Amino acid sequence: MSVYFIRAGAFIKIGITGDILLRLTKMQSDSAERLEVLGLMDGGRADEQALHEKFRAFHARGEWYADAPDIRAYISTYASAFADSRFSGSLIGQRYGHTPLGHYIASNKIEPSAFAASIGTDPGNLSRILSGKQHPSAKLYRRILTVTNGQVTPNDFFDLPVYCKNSEAA
Repeated sequence: MSVYFIRAGAFIKIGITGDILLRLTKMQSDSAERLEVLGLMDGGRADEQALHEKFRAFHARGEWYADAPDIRAYISTYASAFADSRFSGSLIGQRYGHTPLGHYIASNKIEPSAFAASIGTDPGNLSRILSGKQHPSAKLYRRILTVTNGQVTPNDFFDLPVYCKNSEAA
């Protein structure tokens, strides 16, 4: 698990997640504000609760806190920086750039939720596909092939050697 710091306007959310991409994508779809990942650090529920207590003076509502200099200083000291994938594609590139689909999304600077919508799936499903936790359905394989104009194929999801049928071989 990781503790994350995500800014929306004048507020910072301090929460935990097992998948920052999935969490960011879900939060962005529910937010009218552009979200920015300010930092991420190893930790669980106890660490999150300790941070909520530490920054209680800046508490706004739920897990949201005022964007205060004390919180920013803590983030810059203890958390790893992450770039916003909607502008640079680097968050996806850092997490999933080693996969052809992740590389396609990052290099084309496509917002994950927009790509998920373009292939007719939800952002959570796309995150599981990118992380290798599941394979696309046959229908999604076809949609990915179509949307990427053949740049990402079903074979790209399997770690198999490429075989060519050679008509001259005997």
